[in-house]
Amino acid sequence: MYEIDLYGDGRLTTIFSYDEVRAIFPPSLEICRRTNELTRTVLTEAGEYPHDKATIELGPLRSRALLGATDRSVASRTFTATLRNLELNMRYATNIVILWDRELGHPYCIMDGNPIYDLRTASTVAVGVECVDASAGRVVCVLGAGPVAKATALALGALRNPPAEIRMTARRKGGFRSVEERLKVFFESLDPALRKNTRLVACDTLEDSIHGSDVIVDAVSLRGPSPLVDKKALPSEVLRKITYVDVGKQALADSLVPEFSSYIFDNLDIGYRLSSPASRALREGRCNLAAKKCDITQLLNREITSKELHPPKLLTIMGVASIDAKIAEDGYERLLKSQE
Repeated sequence: MYEIDLYGDGRLTTIFSYDEVRAIFPPSLEICRRTNELTRTVLTEAGEYPHDKATIELGPLRSRALLGATDRSVASRTFTATLRNLELNMRYATNIVILWDRELGHPYCIMDGNPIYDLRTASTVAVGVECVDASAGRVVCVLGAGPVAKATALALGALRNPPAEIRMTARRKGGFRSVEERLKVFFESLDPALRKNTRLVACDTLEDSIHGSDVIVDAVSLRGPSPLVDKKALPSEVLRKITYVDVGKQALADSLVPEFSSYIFDNLDIGYRLSSPASRALREGRCNLAAKKCDITQLLNREITSKELHPPKLLTIMGVASIDAKIAEDGYERLLKSQE
């Protein structure tokens, strides 16, 4: 932990090291239970926590800035993403979080934002799935094997009613002989507590993971020359029964969006404004016009019940930045207490 006087006015800004950030945000069921609750609180009281975001594209570089507020802080999280990182065997996106004192406007903490992004995304998926499809014994398929997919598996396992089974698959072998082998090694990196209530299944193909699943979580961040999930991968007899959770917002074919009977967002306002397959369909009138449209806040506050949402359901995670702020602030406070 470092403290610097950024502005020469005697007010210090704390900078957390990589190891300190990992210590306060370990990939465990315990931390996911905590972030699930923080996310549930923020989304339930969405009107109390302002947030916004903006994105710019600079050729191969994509940059996004998010602002979210808590009672005490405003958090700005900025990330850049480039395919060049993947070519160098690095993480696709890099994040920085700055916590600003809401009253004084002073930046009191700077830290790596990657774990915060992973946990925010994963906890929003988990809380959303709990609200939209609370059936006991459900089978969840997670597409992807990166940091977000890992956090998502843990966040789902940390729910009060966790899935009976989590199936996972990936697009690439990642240096292993098969995708299945890669995922079995991946499972060994997960918190062993996850296996107590949830069965983990490694699937070699997309079709194997989707067949028989009740919920499909798309955590694929990059798309090839064509959509990964199209009518071939998700035929009508499978589609009509499922809840599809769109996290990566790049894998789902636009042609499938009108087939859904319910459209749910983490936040309906940014769902209409920003880009995703569901957002574009809603703005352009290509959606199912008879479909129910709502967000997680309305479900948490029982303004709409899950019984009103008919399958197939499309839940799109756009990213509510006030959750990033709440998780970062919580981590800062926990680390200070541990230092004391």
